[in-house]
Amino acid sequence: MTHVAGPAGVRAMAIVALLTTTNTTLLAVTAASRLTFGMAQQGSVPSAFGRVNRRLAPSIATVVVSASAAAFVAVGDLRVIAGATDVAVYVVFLAVNAVVIILRIRRPDAERPFRIAGSIGRVPVIPVVATVVTLVMIPQLEVRSLGLGAVLVAVGYALALSASRRGSGRPAP
Repeated sequence: MTHVAGPAGVRAMAIVALLTTTNTTLLAVTAASRLTFGMAQQGSVPSAFGRVNRRLAPSIATVVVSASAAAFVAVGDLRVIAGATDVAVYVVFLAVNAVVIILRIRRPDAERPFRIAGSIGRVPVIPVVATVVTLVMIPQLEVRSLGLGAVLVAVGYALALSASRRGSGRPAP
């Protein structure tokens, strides 16, 4: 970069990278706190995450999400954190695809707002392929990322169980 843009170009690129990373982090914290708030409203996590301040911002969810993000940064290796995030996303992909497959098999005539094209018998092809691709990608992650991701998924599941036991929503699966 120095050879192409010179020292000033390198500094400018570093500033742009810092600003975009800050913006992405702010967006992620905002989205995660709003998602947590919505989950609390639905009873999927403890109701405390659904409390808002006088400006109607989900303050408890925002503080918890921000503290969690700070704790992950403190781990020091952002590749592990990114990999753990991938694990959580993969688990969501697997769950969504499994539900689509199960519903198509068990309730093929149920009313749906949309249908996934292409199936063999009652089995939808796209969710099956997506499941296989996801299962192939998971072993490519670092072992530490897999471990941290598994812990995060377990904590999320424990929160969902806690919320359902308190009677604040539908029972957890």
